[in-house]
Amino acid sequence: MNTRLAVGTPVTVDTAMYGPHGNDDLVVLAHSDNPDGVGVGPKGNDPAKKHSIRNGWLYYPNSYVTPKEESKEVTTTTAAFKVGDKVAVDMDEPDYTWHATEGIVLEVRGTNSARVEVTKVGPNHTSGRGYTSLKVGDVHTLCALTVIPPFTFADIQVGDTIRRTATFNGATEVREGVVGSKGSYYWANEQGNYILAYNTDGKEGVTLELLNRPEPEPVKADWELAKTGDRLVVEGKETTRILTKQADGLWDTLLIRTWSEPSRGIRRADKEVALAFKDPAFSKNGKYKFFPTK
Repeated sequence: MNTRLAVGTPVTVDTAMYGPHGNDDLVVLAHSDNPDGVGVGPKGNDPAKKHSIRNGWLYYPNSYVTPKEESKEVTTTTAAFKVGDKVAVDMDEPDYTWHATEGIVLEVRGTNSARVEVTKVGPNHTSGRGYTSLKVGDVHTLCALTVIPPFTFADIQVGDTIRRTATFNGATEVREGVVGSKGSYYWANEQGNYILAYNTDGKEGVTLELLNRPEPEPVKADWELAKTGDRLVVEGKETTRILTKQADGLWDTLLIRTWSEPSRGIRRADKEVALAFKDPAFSKNGKYKFFPTK
């Protein structure tokens, strides 16, 4: 399908990606070969979002478009990144194919578009959607980019896997390892016998990279750490549940209702209690009272 630009220049649209539209009067505001677009669409349109299929309409009728020459909004906006910056695709929709893909800017293509060398493959390229061929080192034109601040000495945490690359007088030294302890002017490895980074590493010629940071252990609620005899009281509008932790790890339930005699309820495991808290019939807003044994 050939789509006519506002300035009269034809452009071929990838119908396999965007689908046939069957209207030659439509114009493309932004695409891979023309990241700056040709104009501004209807009121409320944001040129900085590049009109990706996720962040805005890709096509507009000619009559709706303000030509680029008349649009200060398009001609005065500059990119927020430069060649050499580390960037990430940051979309509002986390299921977007390229979301969280990271890379180094090789060439700025527009206000929010660049040729990028991939340094980290986003999770959606490995989720069985047919994009598993993407790998570190590939070069692609990406949009919806935000700059990733440089990783510094002050950002280091115990448990991080880091790499320090220092280049002086043509010689390069690389140190890599898992951070274990902090000294007065350095971070050392887990064994404490190898310095991985210095507090002066912000100077030219030295770069620090975060290779891995373990996910923090989830914070457990008090009832999740309960022992035999501990009780969990969940008050409802008409039913109050008293759950008592048993020696076999399960919770026995006593139901106290406003309209009937007390009765036994469902025996639940911790996982089942956690799921039940998401049910408004079990607990409003997940609220409860916890009574540990003495």
